Amino acid sequence: MILSENHSRRVRIIGKSDDTTGYGIAIQDAETGEKIDHVFGAVITLQATGLNVVELTYYEADKESGNIIAGEDDKPVVKTVCIKDPEVDVTAYEI
Repeated sequence: MILSENHSRRVRIIGKSDDTTGYGIAIQDAETGEKIDHVFGAVITLQATGLNVVELTYYEADKESGNIIAGEDDKPVVKTVCIKDPEVDVTAYEI
């Protein structure tokens, strides 16, 4: 699935319990389970008395080909979208 600024459906963030690197994290559409491509950053805000959100940072991609779009400077176009009420399944270790 290609992410866009208009994405408003819930996302699921899943981490492997035996892998503490970012490589072990998958981001999916919560309704379909489809993997969301080109995401390279996720900032999760969890509040006991407020709205939980995740801010996803991703490379903009062409919806037809899936290829990452380059800007005028030939660098990938970076976008951010804020999603409300994410499903989060990650493991945190004491360091």
